[in-house]
Amino acid sequence: MSKQNERHVPVLLQDAIELLNVRDGSVIADCTLGLAGHAAEIIRRLGPDGLLIGFDRDPEALELAKARLDNVAADLGDEAPNITVIGEAFSSIPSR
Repeated sequence: MSKQNERHVPVLLQDAIELLNVRDGSVIADCTLGLAGHAAEIIRRLGPDGLLIGFDRDPEALELAKARLDNVAADLGDEAPNITVIGEAFSSIPSR
């Protein structure tokens, strides 16, 4: 990960997490995954029965996001939720 990506700070992280009311076992779609700043915090709260689905159509961002999420999931071990990343715009949701 580049120095710029290491310094990535998600905007309004705590506000977003609070408003999403992420609970154990939830299914959450992050429709603008980006570098997974919000998603990394979300998966810490989903528990092993949860699911995060992340969309981004930028292949480089998706690769970096996947690496970040994989690292958090590895730290969580058996408590990690299921994670699916999709290399498409979120507008493809209705066709899935």
